[in-house]
Amino acid sequence: MGQLEYELRTGLQLRVKDLERQVEAFRSGDKYLRMAADYRKLENSSMHKINKLKKELGSAHAKITTTRNRWFRAFEDFERDWNRERKRYKRQLASKDTTISELRDKLAGTRSQVTEKNKEIYALKSDLEEANETIKKLKAQLNRDHENSSPLPCPEAIRR
Repeated sequence: MGQLEYELRTGLQLRVKDLERQVEAFRSGDKYLRMAADYRKLENSSMHKINKLKKELGSAHAKITTTRNRWFRAFEDFERDWNRERKRYKRQLASKDTTISELRDKLAGTRSQVTEKNKEIYALKSDLEEANETIKKLKAQLNRDHENSSPLPCPEAIRR
């Protein structure tokens, strides 16, 4: 027998003895008990991780819900304020429209008054120009009559 055969036989004998111990452990039930205990530890560890993840998920969901509700409230507050401001601006605009309408009416009245006053001024200017022309003619006539005619009493004497 050679060295290689010896090592091979020894290795196989060790492997057989190990397998016999394992089979004996299964026959006695110790291996099943240890495997069940290991399984329970693994299961407990997994359940612990699952519960921890469930709590984290629940916490995350609660935070998301809280944040969403806060955003909704903030948006509702913003919308309410915006509507209030919009109504206030509409009232101001309506008031300004009323004021503009009143000012337009007043301006129209003022324009018609200005037109009437301009007509009066034009008529008065026309009358004044006619009166000035008449005065010039009368002065010219008076000067001509005064130079051409015999001595007349002075204008002051005529007036008396």
